[in-house]
Amino acid sequence: MFEIGYYRFALPIIDSIYKFSTNSRYYLLKYLGDFSRTQKKYDLIIDSYKYIYKRIKQNEEAFIVPRKMLGFLRFDVLSDIFYKNNNYTTDLINNIYKRFEDELNDSPQFKHQRAKSILWRFNKDLSNMQEAAKYIELAKYDTENILKSRKNDKLEISLEHIKYTQSIIYGRICTLEEYSNSDTIRIAIQCYLEALTSDNNKLELDDIREKKTYKFIYADLQSLIEYVKSNSQDYSDIISDCATLELLIK
Repeated sequence: MFEIGYYRFALPIIDSIYKFSTNSRYYLLKYLGDFSRTQKKYDLIIDSYKYIYKRIKQNEEAFIVPRKMLGFLRFDVLSDIFYKNNNYTTDLINNIYKRFEDELNDSPQFKHQRAKSILWRFNKDLSNMQEAAKYIELAKYDTENILKSRKNDKLEISLEHIKYTQSIIYGRICTLEEYSNSDTIRIAIQCYLEALTSDNNKLELDDIREKKTYKFIYADLQSLIEYVKSNSQDYSDIISDCATLELLIK
């Protein structure tokens, strides 16, 4: 199932000359998913990521380290590696992010991944969703500030993905607050509009239209639209935005 390769030339200093190749991705991911099912293994897994961070820090310029490490710590990557149909995976990922808070919290991308980890682990808890909102707002603010000083196509795409995550989080908050906060409702509508009119979120919009996304994502947006429509006198300032959203997701 595994092969060891030996490479002597044209390698960055951080890379080992020995390479392990797996011939069975499915088996490897299944094994890692099973391995991470209990909290007893969390420290060992987190220590492994700490070791990776240490090696990157030893061999790269300081400004490159967060970007390199986030290649290992993106939420989607961690979900893929430790995939399991239960809460163990999201619980583990949440713990990994907590342990890297001091090292990587200056990075807006880390804040984005942190917000996503809270969203997927605690999306039924209002206080946790409010915490996720703080992380995503900081991620958006920091990214926008960086883009003011220099143009970066990849960062501009990242900003649009941040906006999409932000819309999901605020949609969740509206649902959990049972639409009791008019300010949050207005913020949510604006977030959805910004995110879903972006070409960079076209795939996400298609998933919502075709109801391929998680049920709560579609339900939160649809319920928010219905609430604003049924209380149009109180929300006359955003009723047109609401109508635009309704057309977008049809």
